Amino acid sequence: MENKEYSAKKTLKNSSLYFITSLLQKAISFFLLPIYTIFLTPDDYGLVTLISTFVGVLALLITLSLNGAISRYFFVYKNNEKKQKEFIGTIVIGITVNCLLWFVLILSFRDLISSVFLKNIDFFPYVFLALISTITSPIYSIYQSILQIRQDAKAFSINSLIYFIFALSLNLIFIAGLNLGAYGLLLANAIPSIVFSVYAVITLIRKKFMTVSFKWPYMVEALRFSIPLIPHNLSGSIADYISKNFLYLKSNLANVGLYNIAF
Repeated sequence: MENKEYSAKKTLKNSSLYFITSLLQKAISFFLLPIYTIFLTPDDYGLVTLISTFVGVLALLITLSLNGAISRYFFVYKNNEKKQKEFIGTIVIGITVNCLLWFVLILSFRDLISSVFLKNIDFFPYVFLALISTITSPIYSIYQSILQIRQDAKAFSINSLIYFIFALSLNLIFIAGLNLGAYGLLLANAIPSIVFSVYAVITLIRKKFMTVSFKWPYMVEALRFSIPLIPHNLSGSIADYISKNFLYLKSNLANVGLYNIAF
């Protein structure tokens, strides 16, 4: 009975922390929207929105939905700490390698991307900065997922708020202070992704949440679980990209930006 009460209290406490953290972020973002509209044009919003939806599709191909596998197999190996750490290390290294491969692939076909998938949008610096954010953010997301799995809501919430405040400060500096427009917005997203991915790797190793090793059987096991999830996850992202790209091709970036703000 005591364990059940403790579990219920911990669940309530964790849920409250997640709720408050999410509410603060969304509330601040909402009230800052009028400030952003002063310094960003609808075209700026449209440019960032269209690029973000495109790299959102890439993000799923890069991660292969392996975050879900970590949540599943963390408990499968809960009674074997050595295997648990090796499994997490394998996933982190696997995703990192996949990120690098996709980075090289996209750079190699950048002209095709700019002419077909993001028509008349310059790859450098716009798509490049969004790509940097996309290939660096998965490791931080994995670290945050592990904190949730371990029911460490306090650390998760602190990380989330620090990340948010850091990104918000950069947005205000680059957009309101330096008036960099869409470039500033994408740059303000890329820098925190790089910083916090490095922080996540260091913390995962320092706290001994993972072993720096790659074992193919673990990756095969994880992919068997995650690959069936990919079509479902991709469908929403692809639909989002197609709808906004269609709006862009039939009208202009400004309408894409206005649609996204309203949404």
